[in-house]
Amino acid sequence: MAVRLAQDLSHFLQKLGLSVTRSLFKPVVHGSGQNRVLIEDAGPGMNLLQDLYMGMPPSMTRPLGVKPEGSKQDRVAAQSAKIEAGHVHLPKDAPWLHDFLNELLGVPHARHDDQVDSLSKVARIASVELAAPSSS
Repeated sequence: MAVRLAQDLSHFLQKLGLSVTRSLFKPVVHGSGQNRVLIEDAGPGMNLLQDLYMGMPPSMTRPLGVKPEGSKQDRVAAQSAKIEAGHVHLPKDAPWLHDFLNELLGVPHARHDDQVDSLSKVARIASVELAAPSSS
């Protein structure tokens, strides 16, 4: 659910300008029930983080800035084995699936690669969390 919502949101916001993104981000995330919101702490993400920190609704999850490590190509390459092995499941009825698959199959020469970059980050975070010992 969380990955699907994040992917839907990512695809939707990618099509919009930053000023529109700012105005839509708070209500969408606020109403999503997500317990964690990660935003790339680079480029436009830095401005979005600052705006959210300054005017965040009290019950909204505080977003975390995540510094990207390496290039987009390096990040995707590091997660490609998981993707190729079928460890990434995509909803077959998602309205964004066609565009996403075209982007994924076009790496590293695709004109747009932000969704694939987001996928690589989610796959990395999931790997780290699955490998971590349980606290119970």
